[in-house]
Amino acid sequence: MFRFTKTIIGIENKKVIFILNGWKGKNWQLMPIANILKFIGYCCIVYSYDKNILKPDIKETRTNILKVKKDVVEEIKSLGKQGKKEFVILGISLGSVIGVLVANETILTKLILNSVGADFAETVWTWEVVNDGFKKLLLEKQFVTLKQLKIEWMSISPVHHINNLKKTRLLIYLSKKDEIIPYEQGLDLVNKLKKKDCSLSLRTNFNFNHLISCAFNFYNVFDYAGFLKE
Repeated sequence: MFRFTKTIIGIENKKVIFILNGWKGKNWQLMPIANILKFIGYCCIVYSYDKNILKPDIKETRTNILKVKKDVVEEIKSLGKQGKKEFVILGISLGSVIGVLVANETILTKLILNSVGADFAETVWTWEVVNDGFKKLLLEKQFVTLKQLKIEWMSISPVHHINNLKKTRLLIYLSKKDEIIPYEQGLDLVNKLKKKDCSLSLRTNFNFNHLISCAFNFYNVFDYAGFLKE
């Protein structure tokens, strides 16, 4: 059974930041930054998930991601009724995917995407190099094509959920050497957001792979602290 965890600190603060972890990430890895953000005035809500949030089972993966998205949306509505004034999401890798889905469904002040691609199906389709077992099971058990997978995962692919982001300011981190979410896919999303007249800033790393880039961007809190204060 799929489960996710949610840790809340700084509940007394009026501004709220959701930190949505990456695949296989743990809450404790994010808490040092959450405590810094609490200190500068944010109520921090940290989400992590069982690793089976992503499975070769197409429908289960879709259901799991949408379950987390729904919980974040409901949390925003509940906190809004309690008088919270500002809502921000900081998504890491898979958390960025969920962050876009949430932002398209509710009003956020700011959205930070730490590694993200346009189409979730296209991202997974590249994994024969970095995670060949996942794609192999996807193909062998379900005999799916990329075209079919793109249709099945439209509801969890960021590119299909950007129509309502004009009121949200975005900060996007991409890495040219990202082997998990190829840079070209991230750039594709950036270009489509620009066509929607979304307000965004892009930071590009030229040296690090996916894991190192995500970690560096996240722990370099002083880089995005300025964006949060704007």
